[in-house]
Amino acid sequence: MSIIPYTNLNTISYSICKTLSYQDWYDSLEHKSQAEVERRLMKISEDGFFGKNPNKHKLLGDKLEELKFHDQNGMRIYFVRTGKKEITLLLGGFKNGQKKDIKKAKALIC
Repeated sequence: MSIIPYTNLNTISYSICKTLSYQDWYDSLEHKSQAEVERRLMKISEDGFFGKNPNKHKLLGDKLEELKFHDQNGMRIYFVRTGKKEITLLLGGFKNGQKKDIKKAKALIC
């Protein structure tokens, strides 16, 4: 698994790494969706805040967690905690492909 580091010059509460699978998905998004993802990741990186609402963040089992976005496509990001203050973004997807994406994300967990 290749890792692309996420760099933030501000104080970092969480370090965020990205797999190439995640990066390919992210690169395919429209700019508006990319901005929404970046806002959410910045909140995690700077504040360690995943969201209090269980409708926005969920543990799926096998260490796999899901960030949900309430946009028109039902964006999701699948990740694992790889250290005390580090997460690795495995894969992104949408509600309509959720079952397939979860299976792929679980296969990426080492």
